[in-house]
Amino acid sequence: QICIRSSNHGSKYSKEKIMRLLIESYGDVRVFKDRSLIGLPRYIIESIDPDFGFRHTKVFSAVWYNRKTVLEIAKEMQNEF
Repeated sequence: QICIRSSNHGSKYSKEKIMRLLIESYGDVRVFKDRSLIGLPRYIIESIDPDFGFRHTKVFSAVWYNRKTVLEIAKEMQNEF
């Protein structure tokens, strides 16, 4: 699954498009993979608090974290909720 998100941060000139590949989903915790602006791969863990609906985002560089480690972190986050 590919998630394409377009965001405009208050300026009509600063529009960016982000394409993320959904790697795994654990309930309210989702793990994506994409590339930074300079082309380095990274993993993004997004979680939604089930009680209040707050979104939490954590970004991990694939240079330092491998897929297995990021998925373990996501499973731990899912167990916290």
